[in-house]
Parts: sequence; C-alpha cells; structure tokens
Amino acid sequence: MEIDITWIALILTVIIGTFSIITSYMFSRNTTNRLHQIKKLIPKITSLFSASEKIGIYTAYPNRKVALRFEHIDKDAHPFVSRFLNEKKLIIVGSSLKGLKMYVENLAAILQHRKNKDYESKFMLTHPCFSGLREKQENIGEGKIKQEIEDMLSYLTKTGVDIENSVRFYRGTPTCFMIITSNAMLLNPYPYQIEAY
Repeated sequence: MEIDITWIALILTVIIGTFSIITSYMFSRNTTNRLHQIKKLIPKITSLFSASEKIGIYTAYPNRKVALRFEHIDKDAHPFVSRFLNEKKLIIVGSSLKGLKMYVENLAAILQHRKNKDYESKFMLTHPCFSGLREKQENIGEGKIKQEIEDMLSYLTKTGVDIENSVRFYRGTPTCFMIITSNAMLLNPYPYQIEAY
C-alpha cells in the first residue's frame, strides 16, 4: 500500500501544530495575554480538527477503556467494539491482549458471533519467548506477560478461534495496540515503561 507524502505532511502538521498551540498557551504568564491567546486558539484548533477529519482522524480518547467501553459524554456514540462486531475482517495487535479482554465486555460472545457469521478474525501477539523484553521495560515480574499470552491463547481457543490459522506471533514487542477493520482503526501507542491500557 503506497502512502501519499501529502497525507504524512498533513498528519505531522496537525500533531506539531497542536503541540505548539498547547505549549505556547501553557507557558504564557500574563493573564491578559492568555485571554488573547485563547481567542487565537479557537480558530487554530478548529482548523486542526478540520485537517484531522480530512486525513481520517475521528476522535482521540484519554485511554483504551474509554475507547472500548465508550464511557463518554456523548450518549449517542457507540463503543469501538460495535465497529468490528459485524465487520467481515478484523485484525487485533497487542502484547498479550489482556487490556482488550479487561475492557471489552462479552468479548467471548463477540468472537463467537464472528465465528458463527464466518467472519475473519486475526490476532498478532508478542511471541512468548520475547515477552521478557516488555517485562523489563514495565518493571513487572518475570514470566507475567508470557503467562498472559498463554492465558489469552487458551481463552481464544475456548471461544472457537482457530489458533493455528488466526494467531501470529511477533518476535519482539509491539509498540502499538491496534484494532483494524475495513473502515476504521483504533491505535493505542505503548508508552515506554508502563502498561499501555
């Protein structure tokens, strides 16, 4: 898949622009200057949201729990899970998927529903032999993530997922939790020294 350089430039502009707006506001000491900056801030953020929408960024969530359960102010919004319930293809990438299982109520029923509909569900997890890399980064007990991966494999098997054909192992540690469907993607970058969710 070829990515147009224009989209990359637009994404970088949105990220850098938002960062510079926020930092310039935060470091302003003068109250009058802050009010003036707020007046300037509104059209800048509006244009950034417009640019974000053009490249397909619909929203940002404070954490994965909010994204997946959508405990959010907007009562008409649906959890991201509803996006992949009836998608024919689904890819989920993560270290052990512990956070997915924690925050998606009825995950087993959802996976069973997908299997019954003959929808494709693919998973990429950290290879158990490489789980120690993330354990060291996050300063958690040796073998903990490896056990989480093994527990998730057992869980997926019980829900009817064909492990041999639907699960792949990454020989390293993913840097991002992802849920990918044909028309939407949820990205949760992993911080360096704490659990991502």
